[in-house]
Amino acid sequence: MLTTLCLALAIYHEARGENHNAQLAISKVIYNRMESKRWPETVCEVILEPKQFSFVKNGRVSVPKNAKSWQKSYVLAEKITKNPEILPIMDADHYHSVKVKPVWRKKLYRIVRIGNHVFYSYKKPNALKTSLIPQIRR
Repeated sequence: MLTTLCLALAIYHEARGENHNAQLAISKVIYNRMESKRWPETVCEVILEPKQFSFVKNGRVSVPKNAKSWQKSYVLAEKITKNPEILPIMDADHYHSVKVKPVWRKKLYRIVRIGNHVFYSYKKPNALKTSLIPQIRR
């Protein structure tokens, strides 16, 4: 339950105005960080890590004010914690809003832009070996 609460807070504060795919991508960053040795091993610890998420100030998070957005964020967080396999397949471990241009982005590989967020990874992305578009048979 605490995991769901922490993830819901991240979705709410970081992506409540974004589409479903962007919310999933932001959640995937948190899960990718848990799998990395660079960050802590739990959702809450990743989110509360100092200077990692702009909505966390001195280890505190503000209370959600929009009840409808909070409900949507919590429901999505529940789905993700019950079945993390619904998250997209991507190596992103960083992201930022298109409204800012953080210095750290220059040291990482840009993966994709989804909605108003740009996603990055320490890992160099691999090219797809097969087409996602079906080939026409002749």
